[in-house]
Amino acid sequence: MIPDVAILLWEGERLASVLVFDPKYKRDGQKPVMGDIDKMHTYRDGIRDSDGKRVVTYAAIVYPGESVDYAGQVGAVSAVPGHASPSNAVRGKVAAALSQAASQR
Repeated sequence: MIPDVAILLWEGERLASVLVFDPKYKRDGQKPVMGDIDKMHTYRDGIRDSDGKRVVTYAAIVYPGESVDYAGQVGAVSAVPGHASPSNAVRGKVAAALSQAASQR
């Protein structure tokens, strides 16, 4: 499996964090399809650095429903045509990851 969008945040030569976004334009009623959310768990747990350390700090589907956060590391980002752009939610997650990486120095 390969995510459609992976944002890699580097700290010098070290990979500090990866954020994964994968469009899944379907839903189960008004909620994300749980199989798609399960794939985000797989990305979060399976993508590792060369030392075997988990590096994905957030993995989310982009789908046509309300945004949902599952324990802060997995989620569903809203992308409904005619509504606010999902890029605001993505920017927020990138900013949070940068802030977290800076605080761990």
